Amino acid sequence: MKPNQNIFDNALKNFNLRKNEVLFVAHDKDEIDGAKKIGLKVVEYNNYLKVKTKADYEILKFSELLNFI
Repeated sequence: MKPNQNIFDNALKNFNLRKNEVLFVAHDKDEIDGAKKIGLKVVEYNNYLKVKTKADYEILKFSELLNFI
């Protein structure tokens, strides 16, 4: 289960991706912390609970993800 590092490592391996090729999108603090812990860039999406996270970026709408492409 997330934020276990193995879930992130397995996803990277299965999709043949490197950490610098991934932008992880989440709203849950534990998932964000887990992704940051292994070195992924993280976008915090709609943090409706207003919990402080260490995400690299924050967005309120999915359409804002286009800014990262």
